[in-house]
Amino acid sequence: METRTPTRILVHRNWSRSFLAFVLAEMFPEAEIIAVDLAAPYIRMARKWQELRNITNIQFYHANAEDLSWLESESFDLINYAYVLHEMPADNAMLIINEMYRLLAAGGLMNGFEVPFVEPVGERWTYVEFNTWGHHWQDAGPQGPEPYMEEYEFGTMLTDSLASVGFTSVEYIDY
Repeated sequence: METRTPTRILVHRNWSRSFLAFVLAEMFPEAEIIAVDLAAPYIRMARKWQELRNITNIQFYHANAEDLSWLESESFDLINYAYVLHEMPADNAMLIINEMYRLLAAGGLMNGFEVPFVEPVGERWTYVEFNTWGHHWQDAGPQGPEPYMEEYEFGTMLTDSLASVGFTSVEYIDY
């Protein structure tokens, strides 16, 4: 694999929790960092923190990652996201996966951090039941801590979805 210094980096949501955008801005001071999140309060907080830290190579946007059509195709060397795709129905997750593929430059790297994808089907159902409390996300009433887990585990099926849109060298690392 060719090693190169990224010049344009897209960060989705991860920066709102662990401030990865700030770490990347310091690691790659010549790179342009674009950070997007659907939560406007995170954007306001990050912009304030950016001002306090005097970091100038990050731009924060309140945006839905399902449609980033305002960003040029194949224009990012590195795309990073964390804990995004299991938080929505599979159709929405696929929109984001397609956008990441569209935005990634040839030879670029997409790095994601997500909840585990459980391969054995029996264990996968146990994982779903544990996280949804046996309730489907579209049903009224109590919901488990991760109401879209069934959608993620049986609909999104992350490694398969990444490969189906065109990502190559897809590697799943269990944690």
